[in-house]
This record gives sequence, structure tokens and C-alpha cells, in this order.
Amino acid sequence: VISAVLTLLAVLACHKNIDTLNISFVTSTFALFISAFNCFGIPIIVNLPLANAAAEVEDNESIILGYQSIDDFYDTNALLLNAADLFPKHSIKLCAIKIFSDNKIDTAIVAAASLVYHAGSIFTEMFERIIDGDHSLLEKVENYSLEDSMGLCGWINNKRALFGNRQLMINHNIEGMPPKSKEKDLIGKGKIAMYLSISGNLAAMFVVKIKADPEIAENLRNITDNGTSLIIKSIDSVATVHRISKLFDIPENMIKIIPAELHDYCTIMTA
Repeated sequence: VISAVLTLLAVLACHKNIDTLNISFVTSTFALFISAFNCFGIPIIVNLPLANAAAEVEDNESIILGYQSIDDFYDTNALLLNAADLFPKHSIKLCAIKIFSDNKIDTAIVAAASLVYHAGSIFTEMFERIIDGDHSLLEKVENYSLEDSMGLCGWINNKRALFGNRQLMINHNIEGMPPKSKEKDLIGKGKIAMYLSISGNLAAMFVVKIKADPEIAENLRNITDNGTSLIIKSIDSVATVHRISKLFDIPENMIKIIPAELHDYCTIMTA
């Protein structure tokens, strides 16, 4: 439009007599202004959306480096992340510890903390507070293994220790498990029971409460609302598709938990 107006003004200025107007002069002048304004207009038109997008992500301490970044990531359809990224230290709270048989609470805490630290569990920060950051208390874990959707297994001082959900204990025939009906009374509404066994006997039950961080929940909803799925590397039995979906209010079909046999590949991909 600007080019057309300027062309008209140029024609009126250069041709006092409209009868002598040369059509080639008009088209050449119009092409001149189109070419001139393209030099300024195209960079503005192209970079304004980029500038607006960069301003939006700046609030999250992020940056868009240029159109190459957009070209690299515009068709991203999944985000690969660790479960620990979803649960910062204030997300998981220890509500109670119940000791079984003749076990000592200190022994139970050290065994559970040692397994959790060795595995890199989402409960690491919770046990960090319990042991007051004194890592010298932790025992060496040998022959560590992970059982999908159930929990952790390892040997501590030549004793097999298990830390996970009720199903893990049942699968290993752990003695002393409370009936499921009694379990609900012990843990209370909205809380989760995590069991610890040592040498085949139930040692302790840790009652925990997990809540979603509001900022993380908002970011996850933004991700899934834009059609990007979540692929989560998790070693914890509590980080299930159903629980993550409920906590963060995102669809279950947008969440995938990576099985244990793919964890090494996941580590390489996110290195």
C-alpha cells in the first residue's frame, strides 16, 4: 500500500500532464518502491514474531537463539525427563514412620536412605532432611536392582534390603505385612505407604504425602496442551502414570513411563 501511494505521488510530481503518462514509468517506479520497502519490511515481518516469542520465554529464564532453534525443535512431539525433575524437595513430605517387629528406627532410616541415595530416587531430598545431610551415615549398597513399578532392591551389610510398594513386598514373600484393610487406617487419606524390608522381614513403613508444585504443574499443562507428550524415566513405584496425571492435571495418554531396560539408553540421550 505504501509503495502504491508513493508511486502515485511520484507520477503526479514527474508528469504534470497526465496524457503523457508512460505506463512503463509507472510500473518501474512501483517496482522500485516495492524492492526498497522489501529490504526493510521483510526483516521486520520475519523478526517481530521471533522477538515476541523470545520475550515470552524470557520470564522462564530461557532464550530463543534464532530461527535455527525453531527449525530444530518446532516438530518436537515428546519431552524426555527424570521423575526427580517433577518433584522438588518441598513436594514430598514424610508424615510418619511405623517400625515392625524388633527393628530399630535408626537402622530402618539408614537402610532406606542408602537405597534411595544409591538409586537417585525422588525421595532423596526427603531423606536428606531426615538424616540432616549427614552422608557419613549411609551404607554401601551392592548388587542394586530396580523392579519396574514396584521399587528398589540391594544388599546392605550382606542383608537384602527392599524399598518400595506393597506389591514389591508381596512378590518377595516378605513376612509381617499388615492386611490391606489395616493399611488404609495406618496411612490415612491422601497419603502413600512405602515399605522397607531387611533380610526377608518387614522393617518399616514410611507414610508420605506427595503434592504437585504449582509452577511445574502449569508448565506440564502448557507442554501437553501443545501436543507434546511426557516420557518419564522413573525408578520409583509412586511415580505412576495415573498418579502423575492426577497430581498435575494432565491426560494419562500424554504420559509414558520408561521401563528399566531402557534407562541406560535414556541416560545417553539426555547426557
